[in-house]
Amino acid sequence: MQRRASRRRGLGGSPRGGPWPLGAATLALLGAAALVATAPAPARAQAGRLSATSLGPGASPEMLRASARVGALRAVPSVDAEVVDERLEADCRPSGSGVECEVRARWTLLSETDRVVRLYASAEGTTRQRLQAGEASSDAPGSDPITAGLRAGEPLEVTLEAIVRIGERTRSNDAIDGRHLLMATSRGGGAPTIVFTRALARTFARVPATLTAQVGAASQRLRARALGVELGARPTTIDAERLGERASFAVELERTDVGEVILRNGGPLIGLGATIEGRFRGRLGYELGLGELVLVGVALDTDFAELVTVGAVVEVAAPYSLLPLSPGVGAGFAYRVRVGGDPTRPAQSGGLRLEATLALPVIGVVGSFDYFPDDGAFTASVLGRLSI
Repeated sequence: MQRRASRRRGLGGSPRGGPWPLGAATLALLGAAALVATAPAPARAQAGRLSATSLGPGASPEMLRASARVGALRAVPSVDAEVVDERLEADCRPSGSGVECEVRARWTLLSETDRVVRLYASAEGTTRQRLQAGEASSDAPGSDPITAGLRAGEPLEVTLEAIVRIGERTRSNDAIDGRHLLMATSRGGGAPTIVFTRALARTFARVPATLTAQVGAASQRLRARALGVELGARPTTIDAERLGERASFAVELERTDVGEVILRNGGPLIGLGATIEGRFRGRLGYELGLGELVLVGVALDTDFAELVTVGAVVEVAAPYSLLPLSPGVGAGFAYRVRVGGDPTRPAQSGGLRLEATLALPVIGVVGSFDYFPDDGAFTASVLGRLSI
């Protein structure tokens, strides 16, 4: 009866007289999350990003982080012409703390009979693109194909040219990036990536088992690798054993003069929930990223009545590239200040804090357990969290 009465008092009641309704707190949290989710993401978080769907199932983390995807020559409808040679060329140079590349994909087609073909290609995440075969060309090869004539026994060279500009670092899938979409700083360093998709075998009679690639770097500050092979200014053949059945592979462009940022800004967080005793609990905190897997956070918890607790936690969290719902576990310390309540308990005491988190981008749920050895007291709470 007492609990029902406190619920009827609602938000107008005294915090000391009864807990705020958890339902109202949850609605407030969801409303704030909706505002953040509908706000436009910053340009650096969106520029050059490719969806996981566009890369197909089984895409590696390097491919998911790719800034551009080029290649994917295809004939519509399918033809009995062969792709007898396939080449990838790129001239790359450092640009600011990023990389700029002029990318060229070349295919040589051969047919035993005269025929006309319509050709498409992909150049996602590029700033300028052109597909050309003889006199025919298109500046939007993904949607506007070129029509080219193949003469029996005569090779036809098809070229896709594109400009790729990669900023200081495309946003990674670390927990700190997903939780703090608006304010998390770039990890830096690493290897910006271009995904190359080979000519689509299902649209041609045959495609080559090998591929030739070269990356001409205008500076010694840049290094390129693909499928474990170092790429340089001289043409390098990637053999059939390395290519296997891959339709796509990643070319990683590493800046050797830009180091990785170890300690990164995350952003503030707000939490609303309750303790297992049913008392309202609010939280205001801040998180930093330490490397790829570690988060460091400090938070102030209060019941707006008689307790204020300051806690610091070091948390290990899985990146979003592994799991869409990033779990994390952490441990740290908590310092409690009792403003009122039971006078027989210490007004101030230090203790241990353990936490477990399940977080989608921006929103999540965190469970905290605080133990204070001075008086043997413990507090367990579950809060919804909103990260900015």
